[in-house]
Amino acid sequence: MRIIPYELICYANNMSLSALRKEISMYDYCLNKNKTNIAMNPFLKLKRPYFNLVIYTWITEMNKRNLYVGTLAQYYAKNNPPSLIIDTNIFLIIECCLQWDLKQFNCYEENLSWFAVINKFLTKQNISLTKWNLTNYNEIKQWYEKKFMRKNNRGKMKPYKLNMTIVINFLKATLTE
Repeated sequence: MRIIPYELICYANNMSLSALRKEISMYDYCLNKNKTNIAMNPFLKLKRPYFNLVIYTWITEMNKRNLYVGTLAQYYAKNNPPSLIIDTNIFLIIECCLQWDLKQFNCYEENLSWFAVINKFLTKQNISLTKWNLTNYNEIKQWYEKKFMRKNNRGKMKPYKLNMTIVINFLKATLTE
C-alpha cells in the first residue's frame, strides 16, 4: 500500500483503511527526511497542509467505523487540524484507483467499481476528459500494470519502480488530447 488522496479514504475497505496507519507514518517521514521519494512526490509537493487533511480525514473515517487509531495519531490530528481544503489532482485520484483496481481492493460498503468512483469525482469536480471511457480506462490499466506493477511472492500485485511523474504525464496525454 501507500498513501491515498484524502477524497478516497471513504472508499477504502476496513483492512486497507487500517493499513494506512503505516503509510501515514511513512508520509510524515518523507515530508521530514525523504523529500525526493518518487512514488510520494505528488503528495510531498502538497506539503504539510495536505498531510494534515489526509490524517484528519483518515482518523475521522476510522472513528466512524469504530476502528483503532493510536493515541499519537489522535493527538497529532487534534493539534493540527486541516487549515484548508485542497482538491487533489484528478490524475492522482485516477492513478490511485488504477492501482487499487489492479490490487483487487474492493470499495467499502458500496457496490462500486474503481472506474465508477473516478466517474463520481469527474462529475463532482465538473471535469471533462475528452477520451474518458471504460475502454480507455482498461487500456490505461493494462499499461500501468505492465510498466509499474509486479506480483510479490504471494502472487499479489504490488507497485514496482513507480514513477508518479511518468504516470500523471501519461494520463494527461492519453485522456486530454
